[in-house]
Amino acid sequence: NMGAWTYVRPLLTSTLRSVHPGHEFRIQYAGRHPSASPATGSSMVHQLEQEEVIASALLI
Repeated sequence: NMGAWTYVRPLLTSTLRSVHPGHEFRIQYAGRHPSASPATGSSMVHQLEQEEVIASALLI
């Protein structure tokens, strides 16, 4: 999952511009920072990361 955003972003931007010509879109990533492991291994750290992701997504 750590490369999907760089693949999806241009496709999503292109689609939005096709559907809504003339509008400018600012799309941002809201998710975990890149990491070698898919999970933290700690439920407390995982919960904190989840809260940060949700807060970040809602602020965009």
